[in-house]
Amino acid sequence: MAEPYYHGAPGVEQYPVRRSNEQVPPNSGFASPQHVSFAVPRQTQIIVPLIFVPRLYIGSPAEIAGLLSAPALQAAGAYLFLRPATPLDRAEIRIGEGRNVAMRLQQSIDGWLHAGFSVAIIIACDHPGFSKELAETLELRLTSRVESTGHIKVLRDRAPKVRHLSVGEHRAVDDMLGVVTQELERLGLSFLSPRRVAVQQTQKPFVAAAPKGRDLVSAMLGRLDRTRPPSFVTAPPLRAQEMVRHKPCQTPWQAQHYVLHYDGLQGALQKRGPQRFEIAAGTQVSPAEVPALAQKYRAIRKDLLAEGLIGPDRERGEGLRVLRPIVVKSGAIAAAIVSGSTKSSTRVWRPA
Repeated sequence: MAEPYYHGAPGVEQYPVRRSNEQVPPNSGFASPQHVSFAVPRQTQIIVPLIFVPRLYIGSPAEIAGLLSAPALQAAGAYLFLRPATPLDRAEIRIGEGRNVAMRLQQSIDGWLHAGFSVAIIIACDHPGFSKELAETLELRLTSRVESTGHIKVLRDRAPKVRHLSVGEHRAVDDMLGVVTQELERLGLSFLSPRRVAVQQTQKPFVAAAPKGRDLVSAMLGRLDRTRPPSFVTAPPLRAQEMVRHKPCQTPWQAQHYVLHYDGLQGALQKRGPQRFEIAAGTQVSPAEVPALAQKYRAIRKDLLAEGLIGPDRERGEGLRVLRPIVVKSGAIAAAIVSGSTKSSTRVWRPA
């Protein structure tokens, strides 16, 4: 198994100088780091030591799977899995985090070990102050860096959480991410680096465009052909709209004799005049009334029953019938009397 890569003793030209992990004193809280001066040739440089020293492990997924039992990985951190691009799809990267990064990867080992990833990266930190909240912040920083490039598809194990941390904690995570980015660039992986836009500098002198000449009114009049009379666009003559003749609606009650056509009842109606309709004796009447029947029609039916013009139908043994002819002034009243409903009068009485 190949030995995993991790950053060694950094140089001044790479990232801030720090002491070894054993010499870092335990911090209670996140106090401001001390400024240490280092003498370099021809200048004096002030460098801030790192609070959280990242441990970077890079290898194939099979190599990383063999390191999950190492004590150095039993710490909080983040992980990345890279899948190369194909002719039909972009490159993909899977990002996640965990309080115990080795245990988190062990739970989903089948999901990333055989998923076609070519490179696996683990960023762990065994500092006692590096908590899960800081690991989630590191995951959010990694996701934002990769998504800003636009040419890599990001697969998230979980939705990154935004934690409310202090200014010193955010600065410490940014310093940690800067070390990781610089070390990945040294190994040839620059997917966390911001894209550099190439600016092409041209030394061509600026030449102002010559102004275009304006056509004077006299020049425009000189180009006109005055020998030809002016022509005007004439609109086509308006056509008078033809009057649409509709067929006259057939007025109801043109016939003289009508028959009852409602709920199987039998009866006859005769038109005596424009406002004179006679309900023949023996016409069957519905004993029921619908709830929507107008109050005036209910009163008419009640009065006819009280006067004895409508009574029980002794031939059928049930229901009501007209005992003597009833004369009304409209077909609607005749329809309401015999049907006890709000149905159209022309549907209750049909021409005979």
